[in-house]
Amino acid sequence: MRRSQKTEQQADRLSRIGLENRKYTRARSTGYGEGKGMSVTIQDLVLDRNNLNQAYLRVKRNKGVAGIDDMTVNDLLPYLRENKMELLVCMRASINQHQSNG
Repeated sequence: MRRSQKTEQQADRLSRIGLENRKYTRARSTGYGEGKGMSVTIQDLVLDRNNLNQAYLRVKRNKGVAGIDDMTVNDLLPYLRENKMELLVCMRASINQHQSNG
């Protein structure tokens, strides 16, 4: 049995502060490179839940100021929870558009 990685420990912490769906907090995701023929794209890395959660925590820790939309850091978490799927779809489409133009 493999050992828990640092990112898994961070995911456990994220679940305790309410960023992760409690249904999946104990499930291990397949690690990158585990499995036959598994290839990881930059898109997968950018949209990985641990990466996105770490980005949120970085913004929260830095106490970022409201932008053009006047959304404060305190308003961010409820917004992300409510619009998670739509945001992921938009980010995926944006990445795909940039890859096809690049």
